[in-house]
Amino acid sequence: MIGVYYCAKIAKRIYQMRKNEYTHETLYNDIKKLDEIQHNHSLVIIKNTFEEDIDNYLVYLITGLIPWTFFLTTVSTGTTAIKSNAGIIKKVYFPREILLISQVLSGLVNFMISCVIIFVFCFAFGYGIAIQVLMLPVVALIQSVLILGIILILSSLNAYIQDLEYIVSFLLTMGMYATPVIYDLSLLDGAGTLGKIIRMNPLTILVGSYRDIFMYHVWPPLKPLGAVALLAFIILNELFVNDFAKLYKISII
Repeated sequence: MIGVYYCAKIAKRIYQMRKNEYTHETLYNDIKKLDEIQHNHSLVIIKNTFEEDIDNYLVYLITGLIPWTFFLTTVSTGTTAIKSNAGIIKKVYFPREILLISQVLSGLVNFMISCVIIFVFCFAFGYGIAIQVLMLPVVALIQSVLILGIILILSSLNAYIQDLEYIVSFLLTMGMYATPVIYDLSLLDGAGTLGKIIRMNPLTILVGSYRDIFMYHVWPPLKPLGAVALLAFIILNELFVNDFAKLYKISII
């Protein structure tokens, strides 16, 4: 019933926009509310479906959800970092990359603190800690470099492309379903091309690496992890430095 209410409300807002009585930004907020309702409803359905098929599903969920939250929050805040700090940028000159680096470092610190929660659940469910935990800083560093490269590009484009942050927010919401955060990757064994695409998702490899460290006590596969590290380097160095650096330096709000 709530979903029907918001659908009717959105239809009314579109009619008002045609009369210039409503802004596209407020329309997006209404759509986002509807999307959150559908998203939360889908999470409940998926959780109830897979909870019986995965051993210690709560630990499985936590070890995927916390790394995904690190990615989600840092990319979301990093995309708007230049716009939200426009006043400071115009008054004081400093390398704008500092804003993005600080976002990633802040997210990384919060993530490492959140890992304490993962350790608590691992001990509570009998997993404990193994020597593979030494790989945790390595995997977190690779994820941080990947995030930095992504937000350097998105934040520079966001200064020119209107409402890009809303598009990014929507893609991140959908991206959770393209990453095995709440479901087991083995579920996609017969999915064909879709399964291959999801397996090639860098976040799939990173989340799997975290679960190898915390749950399964095996060393993360080095080749896929190295491929993600190479991709992060290419995004950060080749794409941003060579293609977006000039655009980034002249982006004035």
